[in-house]
Amino acid sequence: MDAEFFQQRFKQCVPLECELGTSAWEEVTGELAYLPVAYLRSSLDYQHCYMRAFVEDLVDISVILKQNGHNIGIWPLSLRKQQGMYTFATNQGAVLPPVFKKGISDRLIRKYDDACLAALSNFYQEMKGIVPFQKYWESSVSFLPSELLSQNIIWEQKCMLTGARASVLHDLYVDLSKKEEELHKSLRKSYRSLLHEGERLWKIEVHDQIDGKLFDEFRLLHKEVSGRITRPLETWNLQQKAINSGRDFLVTLRDNAQKLIGGGLFEASQHESCYAVGAYDRRLFDKPVSHIVQWTAIKHVKELGCCWHYIGQRFYPGDTVKPTEKELSIAYFKEGFATNTVLRLMLKMGFDT
Repeated sequence: MDAEFFQQRFKQCVPLECELGTSAWEEVTGELAYLPVAYLRSSLDYQHCYMRAFVEDLVDISVILKQNGHNIGIWPLSLRKQQGMYTFATNQGAVLPPVFKKGISDRLIRKYDDACLAALSNFYQEMKGIVPFQKYWESSVSFLPSELLSQNIIWEQKCMLTGARASVLHDLYVDLSKKEEELHKSLRKSYRSLLHEGERLWKIEVHDQIDGKLFDEFRLLHKEVSGRITRPLETWNLQQKAINSGRDFLVTLRDNAQKLIGGGLFEASQHESCYAVGAYDRRLFDKPVSHIVQWTAIKHVKELGCCWHYIGQRFYPGDTVKPTEKELSIAYFKEGFATNTVLRLMLKMGFDT
């Protein structure tokens, strides 16, 4: 069955006015009170392209929510097939909540959240006899203190009322409303001298426009460090395009011989930024290569006017899914830059239960 079949059937299952596809996506995101990076069209396109290489099928069924012909919200949504079974997702992970434009009332948000949850149930009931479908799906809800907090709480409550089971995760953020001096003081003490060393050792540049030669240099460094090609060339092309057409950027480090020895790619909306991918010369493992890249990015997105910088998940030994020692080590490193640890709930819901 092709993507159009699933898309048309899903649209019929949404009990309120909507439009499938992304033709007006950027118009809606431009009017959000807070735009998470994960809802950027460029980020969704990249993740969709990336995930296609690792799953059996991936269909974009993203929804633009409408009222009286006007766009009022967006809902990034996918159908993902793994191990012979379909499930709802948002590309690489759990289903993200719908988000709405500024000025949409809580009453209307509750109504549309109910409709979105009903659409998932309706589609499952219609399709379970046609294709193999998992009885469970997950949603990821962040409690970041942003303009979307009340919307996310409404979604979380609606999911819990359907019988969802919640588990807690922790995310690391930098509060960019703080002055640069405050952010520097909040760094882990040992990092401060390391940053001075990095500034002394390497030429540091921020690129918000990038040509193919430089981006290929970064991509090939990533291949060298990884020891293999980790993802399709098309995903790299999408990231280069995102840098040249938006607010994404690349931080690079060069030694005295002008050799690229490290770099980090960051995504950014008008409100939020996040660390996307990095590559660092393994021979400099004992040097503050990644430290200076992260700190340079934090200063840059603060200048851009972003509110929050997402560093990554803070894993703990007692997490529901036990993390590896490597994950714990990386999380500890990232925590040294964070000003806030934010709770995120993973909500597991079931059909026919």
